[in-house]
Amino acid sequence: MNIIDRIFEAGIIAHIRRDLSLAEMVEVGDALLASPVFATLVAYVGETSLAAIARLRERAGQHMLVGASNVLTREDVDAACAAGAQFLLGPYFTTAAYARSRELGVVYAPGVLSSAEAIEAAAVGARILVLAPAEVFGPEHLQNLRRLTPGVIWLAAGDISPEQAPDYARAGAAGVIVDDSLISNDSWTQAEIITRARAFQRAWVRIADEAQA
Repeated sequence: MNIIDRIFEAGIIAHIRRDLSLAEMVEVGDALLASPVFATLVAYVGETSLAAIARLRERAGQHMLVGASNVLTREDVDAACAAGAQFLLGPYFTTAAYARSRELGVVYAPGVLSSAEAIEAAAVGARILVLAPAEVFGPEHLQNLRRLTPGVIWLAAGDISPEQAPDYARAGAAGVIVDDSLISNDSWTQAEIITRARAFQRAWVRIADEAQA
C-alpha cells in the first residue's frame, strides 16, 4: 500500500505542533499508537522535532505513518526525509519544497485557503492539498475548492472537533488533521489523548459506514 493510500486509510491524522520535549512527543506518539491513530505529523521546528520523527518511526514501525509539517524549503525537505518522515505538509505552497519532494518521490501536501491558492497549486501539479485553517470558511468552502481542482485529494486541518469531522468527510475530505483538539492544554495525559483520539476515530468510522450503506 502506498503512502497516499495509507493516508486515505488513516482518515484521522494527529498533528503534534505544541512546544514539547522529545520525551513528551514520544509519550504523545505512544498514546496515538494505543488509540490507535494510523498517521501523525510532527511540526518541524528544529533538531528536537527531527529526533522525534526518527524515534516515532522506530517505535511505530509499520503501524503508523509519521510525517513532518512546517516544511518550506529544499533543506527542510531533506532534513525531514533524513529523519524518516514519510510524508510532508507545508503551511503554504512553495516551489522549492514541491520540486524537492518530487525529486525524492515523497508525498508533499501544502496548505491553502483561498480559491486562487488552490488553483495555482493544482496547476503546478500538487496532488494533495490541505484546507487550513479549515474552520475559517468551513466544509462548504471545501466543496467549492474541490469543484475547482478536479483530481486533487483534499485534507482538512485546524480547530476541528470530533462532531465536526464528519462534515468535512461529507464535503469530500480524505482525512482530517487535528492538533489542539487532541492536545488541548499543558496538563494533558496519555489517557486524555487516547480518549479524544478514539472519539475522532468513531466519528470517522460512522461516515465510512454511511458511505457503504
